[in-house]
Amino acid sequence: MKPDVYKKLAASGRYPNTGKVLIGLQHIPRQRYRPDYDMERLQAALLGHRVSPFKYGVTIYALYLIGVCTLIAALAEIIK
Repeated sequence: MKPDVYKKLAASGRYPNTGKVLIGLQHIPRQRYRPDYDMERLQAALLGHRVSPFKYGVTIYALYLIGVCTLIAALAEIIK
């Protein structure tokens, strides 16, 4: 980087300036590890825990089915 860029960054107050380096300028934050649903399900199965065959609760699937049936019925009324 050019010296004028360092001066602007030091003047911003975000990075402490020691006179030779700007502390924290090259810091890259650690990325958080977040396992997805499939990883958790596989791990639970390997550990011997009972695994649900549904990703969501059965209620969510029932509500989805009711919504699809309502949509089909509404489309059938329009076509008549």
